[in-house]
Amino acid sequence: MKPYALAVPFIALFAGAAVASAPEPITQNISVTATIPGNNFSVEPKLDWMNQPVELEYQVQNDNFNPVTHYFEAQSDLGAIQAKLGAAAELRNTQKTDEVIQLAITVGTELLTLSPVDVMSAEDANTGADLPITFAAIKPGNGYKKGEYEGVVSVLFETSSSSL
Repeated sequence: MKPYALAVPFIALFAGAAVASAPEPITQNISVTATIPGNNFSVEPKLDWMNQPVELEYQVQNDNFNPVTHYFEAQSDLGAIQAKLGAAAELRNTQKTDEVIQLAITVGTELLTLSPVDVMSAEDANTGADLPITFAAIKPGNGYKKGEYEGVVSVLFETSSSSL
């Protein structure tokens, strides 16, 4: 018998063993996530001044109140920040509710009304900046009346890409 005749079955035997012992393929499912930060909008009081009432200090010698300014930390990556009053800003006498002191509320450099106004540009809002809010009493035509006055000022802040 010729040696190559024995070699062919021997090679076939090893080739079959190699095919038979090949491992099965393994599939791995890997979860992948990505985040693109955006739609950030915040207007937060700087320090904790909102935890107590804003107190306007009456100056007897001037017969008027000193304005009070506090600050918000404001940021928006959506566009400019606008603000408006939710209702007329006023203080009422706690005993005689028909006695009212109107307030001028200024945010940034803008006097607030019931209609929204831009109080921070889109560029400043994108990086974030301090935003001052000032409370000032408007002296009534007939002067201030003695008494204790109080009220709540509602300010609505908003932002949108339409203000870009």
